[in-house]
Amino acid sequence: MKSLCIFLLTIFYSAYGHSQTIFHPDIIEIDFHSGYLVKNYPTFPERLNDPYIIALHSGIRLNGSRFWHRFYSYPVFSFQAGFCNLGNDNVLGDVYFLVPELSFSQKAGSKFYVEERLGLGLACFTKPFEPVTNETNTLTGSRITFMPAASLVIGYAVSKSISVLANINIHHGSNSHFKLPNLGANIPSAGIGIKYSAHREEPVRNYDAFVTDKRFHFNLRTAVGINQRGGTTDYVGDKHYGIYLLQAYMSRNYHEITRYQIGLEAYYNSGVYDTIHTTTFYASNQRGKASSLLFILGHEFLIGHFSLCTQGGIFIYNPYHRAIQKIKHENNAITKMESLFLARIGINYYFKNAILTSHHQFFAGIFIKTNFGKADFLESTIGFMF
Repeated sequence: MKSLCIFLLTIFYSAYGHSQTIFHPDIIEIDFHSGYLVKNYPTFPERLNDPYIIALHSGIRLNGSRFWHRFYSYPVFSFQAGFCNLGNDNVLGDVYFLVPELSFSQKAGSKFYVEERLGLGLACFTKPFEPVTNETNTLTGSRITFMPAASLVIGYAVSKSISVLANINIHHGSNSHFKLPNLGANIPSAGIGIKYSAHREEPVRNYDAFVTDKRFHFNLRTAVGINQRGGTTDYVGDKHYGIYLLQAYMSRNYHEITRYQIGLEAYYNSGVYDTIHTTTFYASNQRGKASSLLFILGHEFLIGHFSLCTQGGIFIYNPYHRAIQKIKHENNAITKMESLFLARIGINYYFKNAILTSHHQFFAGIFIKTNFGKADFLESTIGFMF
């Protein structure tokens, strides 16, 4: 979690540039949302009332002071600071969150416009699971979690500077299996808001054109993940296990801000090995059976030195999880998908500008890995693009 905090702060300073800061914002907005806490497991904490969210957005319009701003049509970069009451004060408590986000706007007439927003930040749960004092709150076993967020906003310009808004949103709080239990808080909501927009200098458009490198490049990436062994609603104490990962893939730029990946991934799970070894589930090749092999496809949105990376994978070799499903007669489609498909989302930092340089550079990153949407582990990574 500390590493992710550093990443988010670095993104903040990199994106804003030297002349733009949150203390001199172009955009100030306040929203009120009414939502619903999704029951995503048969055993779920009691919900007495529907949750509500109050959010404050403060940001700047990226004006071309960084090379990559123009390729995203000068979006708004902002921080969403919010408060969420989960609807059960004694058990679930409240959530405070801080989410860096990008907003992309399109006109829909002389007065109306539409915005899409995407963000990834951190949340603080005031009453996480406690084995003695709060054992029924299985949403999260940790106080600090990730908080991805997305919104679709319809705005109406009352004046040049003031807009009224209607929005639909989704907020998700999860610690990626770092501390059990971890059902996660999924909160779809709808709301209204009001936004003030300052009007300053026009975007800078004086960059020379350049030719994007569209050759294929070989990449190697290694990562270490951490999680706890157990079911989503289990309490297993403080013991954590390491997962060790290696990827080899080819990447190619599609255009200035988009890069695709294709390759193979292998990882070894020490928690699975511990279970296999303790129970003698397999008599031989125990470490091999605690390993997996996958075919992967990936995509990156390039943002200066950073990229937002998503990957999907198909398990070629995943013996232990498939054997457990067979023994437990877990035949429903969703459970089967968990042993077949992998997904991850994360942030990479490239030591050279990722848009200008597509080879011969190191990168580091933080990722959340899931099995068909079910949180599995948090990973820290380093790699090299040849």
